[in-house]
Amino acid sequence: MKNNFTILLITLILISCMSKHSDKHGKLEKTIKLSNGYINLKLDTFDISADGDLRKVILFHNNFYLMFETNRKNTTQRFKNMIVLNKKGDFVEKVFVPDEFKDIPYYNIHVENDSLFVKESEFEESSFVLNEKDSELKPIKRREFKSLEDNTYNVYVKDNGEFGGTTFFQDKKTRDVYEIRSTPTAINKIDSCYFLTSSGTLFVDYTSVMKINKITQLQKSALDFERKHGSMFHKGAEMILDSTGLFISSSFVFNKKLLHIYNTAKGTYLGEIINGKIRPFYKFDFKFDAFLNQQYKNGVQVFSCFIHDKKYEKWINSSYKPFDDKDKQKSVYDKGAIMIIDGNSITIHVLN
Repeated sequence: MKNNFTILLITLILISCMSKHSDKHGKLEKTIKLSNGYINLKLDTFDISADGDLRKVILFHNNFYLMFETNRKNTTQRFKNMIVLNKKGDFVEKVFVPDEFKDIPYYNIHVENDSLFVKESEFEESSFVLNEKDSELKPIKRREFKSLEDNTYNVYVKDNGEFGGTTFFQDKKTRDVYEIRSTPTAINKIDSCYFLTSSGTLFVDYTSVMKINKITQLQKSALDFERKHGSMFHKGAEMILDSTGLFISSSFVFNKKLLHIYNTAKGTYLGEIINGKIRPFYKFDFKFDAFLNQQYKNGVQVFSCFIHDKKYEKWINSSYKPFDDKDKQKSVYDKGAIMIIDGNSITIHVLN
């Protein structure tokens, strides 16, 4: 009898501990009602052990590949390390990052032809491919990558930084090329119309959204990735938003409407452009920054996301450490996260 009582007591303690763990790393599911349907917002946590700040994340072979960076003393260069998680947030493996890549400050990650590539984005001199057999990034000859592809066009974006940018549309059948001055973070299509969303920060946040009704009305061009300046042509496009004081993280299509996740000084919103102005119809209960890292032709988008508002503790009771200006090594963001937009779902996995 005494042994049975001891077993029962241990069982109750274990159940209690499991309940507390579930509360600490619980989930939030919320429905956002729109005029044209519903969007499901989901929030949960991934418990991982990784050094540094999350900078990039991409979905490849049904796993998340995450790039983290940490500060180094006496230099602006940062250590880089890449880890792989499955969709449940379980650790899969670590990817070896070569020394040649560690000194590159600006880069993008691409998935093309069933391979993962990392490409330098500023001077565009270096490219790397993931050797899955050895879980290693290996240098390859410099190459260009599509930003988007649909049934009609291959779309390339060439960023020349302060000298502007160019978006090329290459007809897949005729091989004709058209260009416009733009460096979009997101490219969307509704019926036959394309929407280019561009955002940035110089002295103030700024953003623009252009609508292109017919690609063949753009400036005819050639694929020239060697030029050192952006396109000079705007013809064939309609500017439907040109604003300062807000930053659009991304635009996406929901039931044939173009929606936007954006930030202002007051918070993070979900909104729509009406008569040249963005109108919010939902304010998130916590403020976050999201940076689009991957956009599929089926509309799925994957982001590196940074939550820096204590309000999200209302949803997840995780540890919170406010940013200390005196701590030079700590990121301004409190929590890194992975965000996915897929159909009518927005999912955020907070990294603990």
